[in-house]
Order: sequence, then structure tokens, then C-alpha cells
Amino acid sequence: MLFGLCGLGVSAILIGLGLSVFGPDAVTGFFTRVFGLIEIDGEITDLASVNIESELRFFGMMFVFYGACLIWTLLDYGERCGFVPFLLLVFFLAGIGRLIGFVHEGSPHLLFRILMYIELGLPALLMLLWIWDKRAASQT
Repeated sequence: MLFGLCGLGVSAILIGLGLSVFGPDAVTGFFTRVFGLIEIDGEITDLASVNIESELRFFGMMFVFYGACLIWTLLDYGERCGFVPFLLLVFFLAGIGRLIGFVHEGSPHLLFRILMYIELGLPALLMLLWIWDKRAASQT
């Protein structure tokens, strides 16, 4: 569970920095190539608008902050573990935001559908592991 939270925190920081420094086209291009999604669903070409670029760079830094909050929590997990459910809820609600977009606007590129599944599933899994960890600690 701690490994999953650490991975989520570090990933959030790196992705957020990538969005803010290199821009959304570079980050989405990287992930679609790494995961071989270009062959399946093509390149992502509609993130180039000045407004979208600016907005995603802004939210990239918010994602860096989210990752930093996760890492901060893990640095003194014994005292700060109570923050974990809130941090997982925030991530889950971001996935709900994607789901609302999916329902309103239609199916996005495969990369964004995969991200939505991760954002809805990973917090639920980590929350179950957190509950299990808390129960196991209280029984010792």
C-alpha cells in the first residue's frame, strides 16, 4: 500500500512537471508512444490551443502539489496516515470529472480512457489496502 502511494505521489510530481515544463503535447505524446497507443487510437492532436495549453500547464503544477502532499504524508506515515483517505478521494473525484466529460462529450482518446480507469480504480484499491493495513495494525 505504501509502495502504491509512493508511486502515485512520484508519478503525479513527474507528470505535473512534464505538463508544466514541456507542455501537454509532449506528455501525451510520450505516453501514447510508450504504451503503443498510436497504433491503436492514433496521435492526440487537439491539445495545441493556447487556452488548453495554458490550462493544462496550470493544472500540471496542481498535480505536482498533489504528489508532494502524498510524499509529505508518507514521510511521517505513522502521524499522517489519516490524510490518506482524503488524498485518495481527491484522486477518485478527478476520475469522476473525466467520467462526466466522457458522458457529456463522448469517448476521448484511448489514453484518456485508460487514465480514467486508473483514476477510478487505483484509489479504490489503495483505500481497501489502507483499511486492511489499519485493521492489521490495530490487531497487533
